[in-house]
Amino acid sequence: MKEYHLDIRSSATRHISDLGPKVKIKTEFGLKPRIGDVVIGQIVKIGQHFFIEDPFGHEILLHPGNICALVLGNRYSTRELYGEVPNRLNLGDEFSLLNIGGISGEAKQSNILVNDPTRLTYLGHACGKEGERINTFDHAPSAMPCPSAKIPIVFVVGTDMDSGKTSTCGLVIRILSENEWRVGAGKITGTSRMKDILYMKACGAEWIADFMDLGFPSTSLCTMKDLEGIWDGIRSLVTQEGCQALVLEIADGIFQPETELIFSSSRIMKERSLLVLAADGSVSAFGAIEYLSNHYHIRPDFLSGLIINSNLSIKEITSKIDIPILNNQTVSRRSLIERLHKKVH
Repeated sequence: MKEYHLDIRSSATRHISDLGPKVKIKTEFGLKPRIGDVVIGQIVKIGQHFFIEDPFGHEILLHPGNICALVLGNRYSTRELYGEVPNRLNLGDEFSLLNIGGISGEAKQSNILVNDPTRLTYLGHACGKEGERINTFDHAPSAMPCPSAKIPIVFVVGTDMDSGKTSTCGLVIRILSENEWRVGAGKITGTSRMKDILYMKACGAEWIADFMDLGFPSTSLCTMKDLEGIWDGIRSLVTQEGCQALVLEIADGIFQPETELIFSSSRIMKERSLLVLAADGSVSAFGAIEYLSNHYHIRPDFLSGLIINSNLSIKEITSKIDIPILNNQTVSRRSLIERLHKKVH
């Protein structure tokens, strides 16, 4: 086994307590790489991502030659890169940084408006004291099984990426916490990064978690069984923490494959108290509301997201569909609390 000194450890490795700053590696695990494997790479070319988020949520500027600890995973992004775990990694092979959180793999396609991915040379797989491969699934915080959480659960879904889902979660969290609810929050799907869940914490959430707390570096290509397992784990964790409400973001848009699986899961959907739709405009909002109603027989309880920044957009959508708007106005905040109480009681 060789040993390297790490320059940067990505946030995707945050639950691995015995990693670095010096790390032992093996290349033999590259013959059959797995989702969640911690790999060591050296930056050879800076591209789309020129920062890596560290385990504390800080963004560290990258330089050619940096030796980094990353995690193999899949990524689904209509705005940036789509990538998957490679079938094989040999010493010296190049692979791609798929997101700022440190998820890496083989970039398959990208939005034409973004740069080529940041590239690294594969040095090897990180190893434990006994020479075993280090994988995030072996280091996830434990969640004891528990009955269904008897607390209000608010899901936030978007019409697409960057439609205002996380800011909407923050608004819901602030409203609840300012009304003396102990709020848990997080993400049930997406690609691992701390920025969004740290934002939720800053908005007043007393407990935060995402799929990485169950070992998943991302949820792209997850099965229904995987997603229901993530749901069970997050629900167990929030119940253990004694939270009085849970706010969960469903990543990306309603056509994203894993989002569609969640809407198809009666186990998950039956426990929702409210569904808030984040939209970036009136046409996308109209289409999303119609699609959810026609395909899943689900109607959002509130409309929010970037659309609430435009009074004209609100006027457009409310002239077509009668749906409550969730914003920071007193009437809207009171309506959210009242609807939650009705759903729970």
